[in-house]
Amino acid sequence: MRKWVASALIILGIGIIGVLLTFDRDEIWNFGTEPYSKSETIDASSAQNIAIETKSINVNVIRGTGKEVVARLEGRASANYADRFDMDVEQSGDTLHITGKYKDGFMIGFNFENIKLVVELPEKAWKQFEVKSASGNIRLADIQADKLDLSSNSGNVKVEDYTVNQLEFAMASGNIVLEEGKGEIKGNTNSGNVRINSEQILHPITVKVRTGNVVIASENEPESAKVQFRTGSGNSKVKWNHFNTVNDNEDAMDGIVGSGSGNIVIDVETRTGNLRIQ
Repeated sequence: MRKWVASALIILGIGIIGVLLTFDRDEIWNFGTEPYSKSETIDASSAQNIAIETKSINVNVIRGTGKEVVARLEGRASANYADRFDMDVEQSGDTLHITGKYKDGFMIGFNFENIKLVVELPEKAWKQFEVKSASGNIRLADIQADKLDLSSNSGNVKVEDYTVNQLEFAMASGNIVLEEGKGEIKGNTNSGNVRINSEQILHPITVKVRTGNVVIASENEPESAKVQFRTGSGNSKVKWNHFNTVNDNEDAMDGIVGSGSGNIVIDVETRTGNLRIQ
């Protein structure tokens, strides 16, 4: 009996492999799904703040071509999944609220979905910009704001070409990548890697990680900066040519570039993980 079950499983595995080799990745993913799209447009000329929130839907915020805000749910989903997605777009006072919704529940059979919330914004400087996600990825580009707040329980975050006074992030698990931005950075994550890529560090950076690596990559060294690294288990390294180590022991490393004066302080802490500036 056991031999018969083992043989059946082997044959089933061979069959699945055959299917995978016959169809490409897109064909497999699109199998049994239909295109899905729903959009709303709102005049947000009087709004000063924006708040975007989802539970399990990926968020993609991009620069639009018009003067209005366009929010849309798009992607593919099984027919019996389509009516589970919805969104609310409304302005309350001076804050524009965009909420992506997904009704979870038990489903029988093979059900697939790959829906994301895309928000197109006009060229505008926001006072407060907030994005919250429970278990979806967050991706933002070309954001201008006094303050940018990002939070995620489980999902990766990527922000590109941003100009803010301050960027704050709080994550339970997931990686965060900040690319070519301007503004002070403050953030913490329980489990995940942090990478900050910039042409030059011009503002303070404060990052605390429980488990994960932190990499700060800068094309040009600052004229003056102070570095404070703390790690419970991991290595610390600064590869700037003009970095001078002031203190270096098992769990801490301090140093300066130039005089070390001014407002640029890079304060990074991790319990388990490596810290690097390059």
